[in-house]
Amino acid sequence: MADGVATKRGLIARLGRVTLLSVGPVLLAVAGGAYFAATARYVTTENAYIKAEKTAVSTEVTGHVAEVTVRENDIVEVGQLLFRLDESRFRIELGQKQAALESARQEVETLRSLYRQKTA
Repeated sequence: MADGVATKRGLIARLGRVTLLSVGPVLLAVAGGAYFAATARYVTTENAYIKAEKTAVSTEVTGHVAEVTVRENDIVEVGQLLFRLDESRFRIELGQKQAALESARQEVETLRSLYRQKTA
């Protein structure tokens, strides 16, 4: 009788192993397929790089940037203001140039007056 019980246990153990080895991979494949179907639409990554157009932006004059009107990854339109330069340096230089122009005008007037005096 002990021999029959041992044979019955061996048969049950073998049947359990066969069931586990045949049904287990099928269950794993179904679970994996369901996970893939549920998450395949969403792209996630920790370190993503995309190929995109990059354009270097520069000004015709040098100066300090006072204000940036766009943020990173904003879509910009042609002609849109991207940043403002600090105007103080330009205003100082404009004042100097206007003073030099006025000085030149006065010098021209002085030379005209001298010319008129010599020709008169």
